[in-house]
Amino acid sequence: KRGFLGTYGVFRNVTLQKEAETEVKLINEQLEKLNVEKDKFFSIIAHDLRSPFNGFLGLTEVMTTELLRASGLLKKQPGIKKFN
Repeated sequence: KRGFLGTYGVFRNVTLQKEAETEVKLINEQLEKLNVEKDKFFSIIAHDLRSPFNGFLGLTEVMTTELLRASGLLKKQPGIKKFN
């Protein structure tokens, strides 16, 4: 009969791997926070630019209409009176 002869084991130091995983997790959290801040920033910028841009579009539409009328390419609409 053979009895128990012994055990065989392999040990690995996983400290560096665990440190790297912790660092990656921390960096991902930081990137997520930065992404939220970026989205908020662009939302504010888009909102702040919307009103002036709409004003600019309205002004260019009026200018285009007046230029076309002045050149004779656009006829006056009946019932529309010009006020000075």
